[in-house]
Amino acid sequence: RGEPALHIKYGVPIAVNAGDGLYALCYGALRENERLLGVERAWRIFEELAELSVVLVEGQAMDLEFKDRREMSESEVIETLRKKTAKLFAVSAKCGAIAGSASNEVAEELGSAWEDIGIAFQIRDDILNVIGEEGKYGKSIGGDIAEGKPTLLLINCLEQCELDEKENIYKCLHNYDKQKIEEVVNLFRKYGSIDYSEEIAMRYLREGTDKIREIEGKEELKERMVALAEYFVEREK
Repeated sequence: RGEPALHIKYGVPIAVNAGDGLYALCYGALRENERLLGVERAWRIFEELAELSVVLVEGQAMDLEFKDRREMSESEVIETLRKKTAKLFAVSAKCGAIAGSASNEVAEELGSAWEDIGIAFQIRDDILNVIGEEGKYGKSIGGDIAEGKPTLLLINCLEQCELDEKENIYKCLHNYDKQKIEEVVNLFRKYGSIDYSEEIAMRYLREGTDKIREIEGKEELKERMVALAEYFVEREK
């Protein structure tokens, strides 16, 4: 974050090839799990990651579809966030539980909790993209607007604003104009989209941390997970 992406520094072909190489390295790590964890747990982790790969592609497809469609419901936005970001949190938690010999029930409960936290994390990240300090945030402020990403902020605002305001927002998508982006952010404020998104993020955070506290296990470890989750969602960068 805050540094040029690989495809910017070295070009798309090298970046794509490097990504393929990382996949190969992942398979090597998964193979090593068989020695470290045994066949059963290693295979369960492999299954989780294989399923995750499909879900991530589905989430990216939903994201890309919005660029042509320009219409998306709030539930569709949340589902996109779930598939693009939250499932990464969920599967990471589940794989950690599996590696630590937790029961299937605990692994599923942790996955469910961290999926909620992952949604909260992404909503918070989208909020920071429009109100954060560029020096702290590490990315261009308003970049999500310029890229035409379907965020909860954007969809909530589009559902409320006047037709002429909606047309002005559409003109800003895929066009990084700092002044125009500021106008869109002001519309977010006008229609309460920032505050609304904060409320939704905190709701998912509470649901996730409540689930963590309900899981059978050591209280100290659960509170450490809760503290980590709160940091993810309350961060400024």
